[in-house]
Amino acid sequence: MGKLLRTKMKILELLERRNMTVTELSQFLQVSPSTVDQHVKELAGMGMVERIESEFARKWKYYTLARPVKDEMQRNPPIMILRKTSFG
Repeated sequence: MGKLLRTKMKILELLERRNMTVTELSQFLQVSPSTVDQHVKELAGMGMVERIESEFARKWKYYTLARPVKDEMQRNPPIMILRKTSFG
């Protein structure tokens, strides 16, 4: 498994636990926020994650798993979900 795929898989695993910002994800993954931002944008483009808009926290942009991905992760590990997409 390639490094890019592993990073995306870890992002999905972290977002399965709770909604997170790019900064929080980068701290957990120990990679730069710009790297995480790129991965999150790619995952969002695949319909796997969504940005949460909040009137109370405009400064912070939180990300969450898209509903179909949440449901799928109940049945399959993230690697299987990523392989089903155009990325895998």
